Amino acid sequence: MSICIGNGAMRHQILSGAVLSSGIGCVVDGVFLEDQTGIYMLKQITLKNKKLEGVTLDLLCKVLTSLLIPIQSKEFEQVQTVEGFVDGLMEYIDNYSICDYIIALLKLDVFHQNSRSIQWFCEQSFITKLLNVFLETPVSIDRIESVARIINEIVIWRHSHQIGAAANVFVDFFNTDKSLDQFVTLVFSSEMKEIREFGLMVISDMLTCNTSRSDLCTIPVGGLPAIFKNLVSHFENMQLLLQTKNEGFVGQTKIRLGFIVLSLLLSNYSVIYTLVDEHGFLDSLLDIFYDTTHQCTIFRQIVYNIIDTVVQRPIGEMKYRLLKDNALLERMIDVDVEALKIHEKTNFYPDYFLINSMMMYNIYKNKEINTPKFSAKLDNQKFTSYVEDIIVARTEATSVHFGKKHSPDNYFDTNTYTNFLLNSQKRGDDDDLF
Repeated sequence: MSICIGNGAMRHQILSGAVLSSGIGCVVDGVFLEDQTGIYMLKQITLKNKKLEGVTLDLLCKVLTSLLIPIQSKEFEQVQTVEGFVDGLMEYIDNYSICDYIIALLKLDVFHQNSRSIQWFCEQSFITKLLNVFLETPVSIDRIESVARIINEIVIWRHSHQIGAAANVFVDFFNTDKSLDQFVTLVFSSEMKEIREFGLMVISDMLTCNTSRSDLCTIPVGGLPAIFKNLVSHFENMQLLLQTKNEGFVGQTKIRLGFIVLSLLLSNYSVIYTLVDEHGFLDSLLDIFYDTTHQCTIFRQIVYNIIDTVVQRPIGEMKYRLLKDNALLERMIDVDVEALKIHEKTNFYPDYFLINSMMMYNIYKNKEINTPKFSAKLDNQKFTSYVEDIIVARTEATSVHFGKKHSPDNYFDTNTYTNFLLNSQKRGDDDDLF
């Protein structure tokens, strides 16, 4: 153990680390045979007078992560007895190996479903410590990136239903955290783009975990989950960020804002739909979508998903306006016509051509709306005729190529080979085969 944490030659350190992280049953049993052995390694992370770094820190994290997985492991039980352990982890959170180890500890709810590791971390003010990384001075980009990565991993686990119930504990603690309001305010007020981008990533992830499970929830803003309530007060700032000039590229900030708007439209909260419509987020996103000074297909795909969400879900106000917005519908036609002209000249289509065409097709296929508040249908004859005459035929056309039977160059046909042999025998040239 002593050699592994740096008290010896480098080659001995690497060899001892390889043995301890092998996952062999007798090694794992040996480590946890006496409680002090495992605790000795865990305490190295909490020491204030000895800063671990480089190979030593990487090896220690590799060993500790490997020892977590076997069913006979007692490591997490020992983690809970080490005073200041979470604070020790936070000191090294900018290190990728420590970040991996934290994720492995949190993911114990997958391997050992009764470990309650996420709940234990939350009870140690883990979420407050994560959010406070954004509030530190000076700011460390590596540290805030690690925080965003950890939260993203938990959200992915929640949506994959591997640890749905355990991850919900994290969501509940997040919504009641005392630093949440200050964190959201900082994200929209900071001049540092890394804080803004990684902060928006965290907000977007947490929005997806707080959607209503009913078809359409009509509670007021005050009854929304805390992440929604805090974000609503910054909608004006969101609009300002969306309206900043692109300068030839979209950038991560607008991509993250696009994901946030998509999460808002998937929330199933009626009051959120109304506020998104009032602040004109859809118009701002479409302006960026049709800006030809950039070629950000990722952003255009997000906008396509947003439009598809509006036309296929009960988002009454926005769908009503989408069907009645002649300026947008005719803009779509103009963009498609211009793309066809570009193809005639250059023999290739611009990157927005197919996505714009699919948006037109989806609006046409969902051209009616019937809600208690709205009842309307698409009545722009120019748009309808253009889609029916050109877009539908183009979208629904099937290629004859995939209906044909194709044989590769090295395809071996037994019937052909048999006929070849028979014909050779008839000609009496069997010897030519050998």
